Amino acid sequence: MPRVAIEGTASKEVRDATATYRTSEDILQAFIDEACVVGPNERVQSSTFHRAFDRFCRESGEHTISNRKLTGKMVDRGFAKEKVGVVYLVGVGLQEVDVPEDWNESDN
Repeated sequence: MPRVAIEGTASKEVRDATATYRTSEDILQAFIDEACVVGPNERVQSSTFHRAFDRFCRESGEHTISNRKLTGKMVDRGFAKEKVGVVYLVGVGLQEVDVPEDWNESDN
């Protein structure tokens, strides 16, 4: 006789892992919807994208993920990854980048 999972019998660890997965997926889509521009001519350095995502997560009270995991999730969603000295995500860009008033390009 085949084994059938009975609803509500998953362990706390499985429920917590599933909730974490769903939350991370939801927050990524929310970030794309609210802070990104999607299009064939868009491109952003993965580290810049990660910093913006990290800030979005912190402001939303969510946990962030590493740059590598974030890039992988974006590739899984159909965005291209391009390496030209540094890694870029292709097909997505940021709507705006906050630059502090005292930021000076010559200092960076």
